Amino acid sequence: MAKPKGYTSIEFDVYEALNWDRDTIILALNVIRKKFCEPQDLARHGLSAHIMPRELPQKPGGLYPVIGLVIPTTKYFGHFDTHSITSLFEAWKRTHQISDLLKEASSIGVPNWEQLLTQETYPVDPRTLYA
Repeated sequence: MAKPKGYTSIEFDVYEALNWDRDTIILALNVIRKKFCEPQDLARHGLSAHIMPRELPQKPGGLYPVIGLVIPTTKYFGHFDTHSITSLFEAWKRTHQISDLLKEASSIGVPNWEQLLTQETYPVDPRTLYA
C-alpha cells in the first residue's frame, strides 16, 4: 500500500516530559489532536489530524509518534497556519502540566505503539482505504 502524501507534521514538546514512552505519548497526542488540531470550526472544513510513527530530529534512527495534519485545499478553508496550533498548545502548557493531558486521555480505541506501527495512522486515514 502506498502511503499518502500531504501530511504536515507537527511536533509537540511532550516527549521528554513523558520519558519517551511511546504508548503514553500516543495517549497525550490523541488529546492534543482532539483539543488543538481538530477544533470544530476547522474540522468541518476537512482538517484532520493523525498520529503516525516518524523519525524525530532529536532522536535519529528511531521512530516515535507524531501528529500529521491533512490540510484541506478547498477555497472555503482559507489560510491555515500550523504555527497557530503550536502557539495555542504552548500557551496552554504555560499554565498546565503535560500530566494534565493524560488526565483527559482515554485509551479506549487508541492503539498502543506496536498497533500504530502496523496500522500506520490513527485514526485511519480514509485516503488509504481505497488506494
